[in-house]
Amino acid sequence: MNGGAPAVGRSAISEVAQSFMTTFPDLKLTLDGLVVQRGQAVYGWTLESRGRFDNADYQRQLAHDVEGEASH
Repeated sequence: MNGGAPAVGRSAISEVAQSFMTTFPDLKLTLDGLVVQRGQAVYGWTLESRGRFDNADYQRQLAHDVEGEASH
């Protein structure tokens, strides 16, 4: 995500999703569509948020337990 290593597998994807839901409880995730093809589900979604996500700044804030909005 945003230049970081991809989350691979259910556990890793769940961990990333949970971290966003915990850190940003006001985010909205909406289902755009669900298609099953050859035994695999393809989930189309929209993540609604305001502003720009800066992964490096997000990681810095998590590491240092910084609260509040980033200055960009």
